[in-house]
Amino acid sequence: STPEEVIALAQGGEEAFIPLLTKASFLPSVNPVDSGAERWFYVDLRTGVFVVDAAEHVEGMPGAGAVHLNAVFTADEIVGTTEPVADVAVDMVDFAYTMPDEIPAGPQLWEFTNNGEQWHMMFVVDLQEGAGAEDVMAFLGDPAMAPAGPPPFEFAPDAGIPPIGVGERAWLEFSLAPGEYLVGCPIPDVAAIFAGEMPLSHMEHGMMKMVTVVE
Repeated sequence: STPEEVIALAQGGEEAFIPLLTKASFLPSVNPVDSGAERWFYVDLRTGVFVVDAAEHVEGMPGAGAVHLNAVFTADEIVGTTEPVADVAVDMVDFAYTMPDEIPAGPQLWEFTNNGEQWHMMFVVDLQEGAGAEDVMAFLGDPAMAPAGPPPFEFAPDAGIPPIGVGERAWLEFSLAPGEYLVGCPIPDVAAIFAGEMPLSHMEHGMMKMVTVVE
């Protein structure tokens, strides 16, 4: 594949997501950044050609009409450096997270590794008292079947990681307040898609986990 092909698919909206999987691996990035704000992360780069795509923030995936800023660079040699020391390590496989059940509140450096055979991601939702995984699943499924009223959870701002490809690693820092959280991966099962079957989400396969953030 060429950078031009990848850029065109990156700008193609949700319909281009599956074709994009066959053209490139996603390196870790960050969730939408507010105007005037900044985020940073570490990524484990190898040699090759890399495309940077920054999309205008919209609800959900950027649509076909979203504004994109792009850059292309090449890494020709591997230069050794000291890896950052993570406070929280997350191993993502098909279909589960291996990570601590309890995490300290406040700024923590999270290390994400995708050891699965599919792309994975993580969102983080702050659950209201008494809410659980079934409540999140009910609101994230078919909108026509969603319960009435507001959802009993909120997405934790600046937490989690967008989709990353097989074998990729990254370190991101974010801060969570004390409470009960659910982490999950809503990406569809691409193996089922490529087999011509109706896919379940990774969450429906069980890729979600309750996490307690403590003082």
